[in-house]
Amino acid sequence: MSASWDDAKINYDRHLFIIPGLLAVRPFHLSTDGLTDLWGTEPLAVSSGTWLARGQVHPLKPLRSSLVKFRKDDDLPVGAMRISGPPDRDSLTHTVWLAADVYPRRTEREIWHAGLIAAFAMLPTIAEQVNEDSDAQTLLDDLADELREKNIAVWTDEDYDAALAASVFEPFQPANLAEEDAE
Repeated sequence: MSASWDDAKINYDRHLFIIPGLLAVRPFHLSTDGLTDLWGTEPLAVSSGTWLARGQVHPLKPLRSSLVKFRKDDDLPVGAMRISGPPDRDSLTHTVWLAADVYPRRTEREIWHAGLIAAFAMLPTIAEQVNEDSDAQTLLDDLADELREKNIAVWTDEDYDAALAASVFEPFQPANLAEEDAE
């Protein structure tokens, strides 16, 4: 049995968690050989869905969701957005405020890209204000490492380009050229 993950179908505005472990996928009997006497000598009946091993619960928040969250602003003009920086020095999460007509489209890639580009544009200022021993600093370090691996300038470099960094970090989907040629 295998499991898969489709990132496009995940609503990161909700709280998501990963629980590492081992589950029984069908009923079976587990031998007690090698276990303490507490378990007795008869095989244990295990039903489908039983946790055989369970790790600690880990919140799941991908790096892009750590950078932006989307909120509705009824006072913005039609089609507009604005961004505000992180609420404190321990966070990197920028709030992207979307006009009421745009807000329902907040999970669409072009909206994500607009928000990410705006957040990346604020990184040179934000990075100077982040607490060094915070999760925000860890996220900044991870982000810088990822960009450097791709030979992209980071916010401390003179040739930093926020749009380039954001679009390399979260690439645009390639156009279907066959569909465009047919038009």
